[in-house]
Amino acid sequence: MPSADSRQDVELYKTGIKQGCVNQGIQRGDAPAGIAAFCGCIADTFNRSLSPAQWQAASDAAKAMNSAEEAKVFAPYMAQAKGCKKPK
Repeated sequence: MPSADSRQDVELYKTGIKQGCVNQGIQRGDAPAGIAAFCGCIADTFNRSLSPAQWQAASDAAKAMNSAEEAKVFAPYMAQAKGCKKPK
């Protein structure tokens, strides 16, 4: 079972992913409602799909600045995330 620190790291990582999505939408000038819906869909898709161990692996890879390993964790689920409607 992961330690409390590890679980907290993963929760911060998940929050960071969603905030990064929001920030990108803001930079593109997307409508706030569209950003919220799209980023919420992305977060929900990954939360439903990834196991706790996969979240831990992605978080660890991000902390190690290993984007290739981080991307490997999400790769099998990217097709599901493409079903999220992009904001306009």
